[in-house]
Amino acid sequence: MSSREKRNFGKSEIDPEHQFSTKTIAEREEILPEMVRYALARGVKCAARKYNTYPKVVRHWINKYQEGGIDALKYKYKDKE
Repeated sequence: MSSREKRNFGKSEIDPEHQFSTKTIAEREEILPEMVRYALARGVKCAARKYNTYPKVVRHWINKYQEGGIDALKYKYKDKE
């Protein structure tokens, strides 16, 4: 059994559509509102499992949403001068 199989032993497979960590920034920005709504309805840990990310990441985006609404769910790009 490989180390990856050992880590995932007994865990259900995650829907590839919801693997947040493998998405591009543009794809993540599309998923964020859905992830935040899901977390507010069902809980942070449940959302983290569904979107294959850490609860800390989900809480970060919930806080952003609560501070600035849907428009706050965008990545901030720094201009390189």
